[in-house]
Amino acid sequence: MKHRIGVDPDTGNVISSRNFHISFSEAELLAAPYIVRDDENEVNITGHLVDYVDSTGKSRQYKITEPFPDETAGVIYCNLEFYNG
Repeated sequence: MKHRIGVDPDTGNVISSRNFHISFSEAELLAAPYIVRDDENEVNITGHLVDYVDSTGKSRQYKITEPFPDETAGVIYCNLEFYNG
């Protein structure tokens, strides 16, 4: 998801800011096979890159800044930032 609505952490007011995030099934990555967890069984994908084609048809690359695994549902939600590598 890519949108321009955010919340100012200092005031709690709604502001215009770019927000990017993605959610995916951990099982899909494991089937790929793609290593998601480290030796301590913690999700370790911070800094990994994601290619995504948006609604305009433009492909962009993003970097995972914060992964939030939901170990009940098996889904990983990640905050992203633009990557200009």
